[in-house]
Amino acid sequence: MRLHYLLTTFLFVANVPATLTPDTVVDPNMLASLDPSKADNSWLVETASADLPPPPPPPPPSPPEQSPEQLLAAGLKLDVLAEQAGIAAIAMMQAMQAANINSPQLWNATHDNLMTMISTAIRVRGNNQAIAPRENAALPGLAELMQHQVAEYILANNLTGDPLKDGNALESLKSSFMAGISLNQALAAKVGNTVIVYSPAKLNHIAF
Repeated sequence: MRLHYLLTTFLFVANVPATLTPDTVVDPNMLASLDPSKADNSWLVETASADLPPPPPPPPPSPPEQSPEQLLAAGLKLDVLAEQAGIAAIAMMQAMQAANINSPQLWNATHDNLMTMISTAIRVRGNNQAIAPRENAALPGLAELMQHQVAEYILANNLTGDPLKDGNALESLKSSFMAGISLNQALAAKVGNTVIVYSPAKLNHIAF
């Protein structure tokens, strides 16, 4: 809009025909009469440039493509995180029972969280099996981990909320999660990577 206004003003002041055709000749002296320092029409170019929006930023560089071994190492790390979250859920449920908190709503919340963590670990392990290269040294260990996780799911699904009935089951689940962490770490070593190390001290602060 601003450029159109300036062009219209220029045509009027310079006495240039309002309708320009390819054959229209504009006397440069008329341009000089408007601004002798810019008789080459550079002022129109500058004005047009000032009205233009800034150019968009360049797209971010594409991340380097990862090898199947790198993806597998990342997946093993995620599985460790899921197993650790399962241990945290167990610690929360045990803390509730130790404090004699009898709340079906809280128990359901912590139980749902435990089942979610086990389901997440199962999905991550399944994905690790899918992306692992054929004949990879981690595949037998992943098959063993699958057996652990199936047993964990069944055991966790049968929890009742009764401390007398669930005590041994919760301890068994915690031991199974810790074994899963150790197994994932051993598998990571086979693919030439290390993963985070489980630290029970990080979970001891959970209390009610």
